[in-house]
Amino acid sequence: MSETKHTPGPWEYFEQKEWGRDSMYGCVRAPQSAGGFVIVNGCAPGGTEEQKANARLIAAAPDTAAERDKLKEINAKLLAACKELRAVLVTIETKDPNLSAKQGAIIRDICSKAEAAIAEAEPKQG
Repeated sequence: MSETKHTPGPWEYFEQKEWGRDSMYGCVRAPQSAGGFVIVNGCAPGGTEEQKANARLIAAAPDTAAERDKLKEINAKLLAACKELRAVLVTIETKDPNLSAKQGAIIRDICSKAEAAIAEAEPKQG
């Protein structure tokens, strides 16, 4: 996993009364353990629902980043397993004299799907 460079989460969305007015505005703040300071004012006083939704989306960023990193690790494990399975299937198909044509076709089909998944899952260079 990559090193976290942002204020650690979880962040929270909250609405706060504007100083000296009756209107509310949305903010995103860090947890108390990180100082509890406001990270961003997500919407202007009396903000629209879209602006409030944007602030909630920003508040979810640390959790979203953590989940992305977890999924990257899982993807790497699945990719390695897929490559290993493909190698085993290719060995079976090419070395087993008792393999029927139908079994060979099934293995080739599975290998083709595995190769497509591997190509899609491997990190792009460039």
